[in-house]
Amino acid sequence: MSNFRLAGASALRGGESGTLVSQPGFIVVVNIPLSWLFQPGFPTLLTGWARGYVDSGYEISGVVDILSNEKTVYKWGEQARSYIPRSVHHLLIYKRRT
Repeated sequence: MSNFRLAGASALRGGESGTLVSQPGFIVVVNIPLSWLFQPGFPTLLTGWARGYVDSGYEISGVVDILSNEKTVYKWGEQARSYIPRSVHHLLIYKRRT
């Protein structure tokens, strides 16, 4: 996931200490390059932390694959876990493991 962002960065407290205030039930990763306006050399500290955070306590629950203005594919549950998005424009919905 090259354009990985953690929605709700306010869940962090204490600067780079990584202390969590809350553990959200869901995290939505938006992979739409123009919406984030990534630039060459974009800092990777937050994106690396977010990727590790999601990997350690969340699992894919849904995928929204935006193939065109006319076609969007939605996958949920088991189908989402085995689905590989075909477009660079997609959302990944992660649910906290219990």
